[in-house]
Amino acid sequence: MLSSQEYLVPQTVAQLMRVSLTQVHLWINNHELVADVVVNGYHRFQLEKIKAFAHAQNIELVNQNNQQRLLIVDDEPLYTQFLKDALLTNYNELDVDVCFNGFAAELKINSFNPTVVLLDMKMPVVDGLQVCERIKRDPLLSHIRIIVMSGAIDDDMKKCLINWGVEAYFEKPLEINKLIAQLNF
Repeated sequence: MLSSQEYLVPQTVAQLMRVSLTQVHLWINNHELVADVVVNGYHRFQLEKIKAFAHAQNIELVNQNNQQRLLIVDDEPLYTQFLKDALLTNYNELDVDVCFNGFAAELKINSFNPTVVLLDMKMPVVDGLQVCERIKRDPLLSHIRIIVMSGAIDDDMKKCLINWGVEAYFEKPLEINKLIAQLNF
């Protein structure tokens, strides 16, 4: 967690605000975002000023309180509710949200900012592999842990998932104790 006395570099500010580095530089050049200039003209930002700017712009900063957030993405509502209930029983401080297809998950990820995505592979509209690829290709999202669940995962799928940076994969029905051990919050 960042302390209020730390100075941030523009890249960190971009990550906290989930915007591009170019956007941060535009705000600086337009005198909208106040930066301190240090030796050699580099910009540095005080965390409190970044928080105030984000609040004024109605931008939610990336989770700063270390609270774990888990997004369950599965097209089976009863199974999703079972997983949510089981996780909240084991982690009462866990912030859990759900989506019932990959398209909704892609939208939710940007606003919910999960630390972990529990992702089903076979879903309508946008499947789990497409969601995984999009998360891992985005430099602002690639830090998100992805745990895959599916009715059947063959060797080719396992290789593909490993290549995309999936942390773990489980066949359904999940053994909750194994999932809890993997999450290790």
